[in-house]
Amino acid sequence: MGSNAIKIKSRIASVTGAYKVTSAMKLVSTVKLKKWKNKMLDNKKYADEIYKTTDYLLSYSKGSSIFAISPNSNKDLYILYSSTLGLCGSYNNNIFKVGDQIIKKNDDAIIIGNKGLAHYQNQSFTHVELFNDETIVTPEGAA
Repeated sequence: MGSNAIKIKSRIASVTGAYKVTSAMKLVSTVKLKKWKNKMLDNKKYADEIYKTTDYLLSYSKGSSIFAISPNSNKDLYILYSSTLGLCGSYNNNIFKVGDQIIKKNDDAIIIGNKGLAHYQNQSFTHVELFNDETIVTPEGAA
């Protein structure tokens, strides 16, 4: 019976150790969940602002044909959101890097923000509309 008691005590210690590890993992996962939940809520605020800005911009294009879908069209329309000030880390550089890679010569673009206007002022694609400090500038010759 003595060896049986030792086995039982060993098993109890093993189960207790596993319980402690499981509890620690639960704590870590709770912290990670809270961290990602906060990130998602922050992104929701950002997405809401993008929706508001888009609604504001589209209110100027009512009756415009720039958003009309044509199945025979061989060009795309891109809307580039950049900042007006340079206080946003690498956001503008990342936007410009992606824009430079995907926008082709015959595509159209709507550019929002002073940094975007400065970066894309001499590009080969068509500037349909330019938004700068809540004003709309329609480039000459844009349809």
